[in-house]
Amino acid sequence: MSPNIAVDKVVQVSDFKRNPGRFLEEVRAGTPITITQGRRADTILVPREEWARLLTRLRELEDELETQELLADPVVIKRLVAGLPVRGIPLQEARTQLGAGSRRPARRRAAKR
Repeated sequence: MSPNIAVDKVVQVSDFKRNPGRFLEEVRAGTPITITQGRRADTILVPREEWARLLTRLRELEDELETQELLADPVVIKRLVAGLPVRGIPLQEARTQLGAGSRRPARRRAAKR
């Protein structure tokens, strides 16, 4: 299927209900189908592989956008240049704040009943 999903077929929900197997075969063969009710397009059927590809691409684009937003922040750039973490706090500082100065976390005592 092409990288840009284009809906090649529009079907009324009543037609789809009469013969869903035929339409599902078309979708499996790579033809996206829009199912409409009245004038409203409610659903688009695409092959599973295409759906997975679209979700993967969406996640990649979200990650790219997040990176661009971070790199547009002057404070983030200063922290990167200084070798400081961009998010959160350094591990040692977190341990100090939590009172867990050692590498091993403190054991919890069982609550008395």
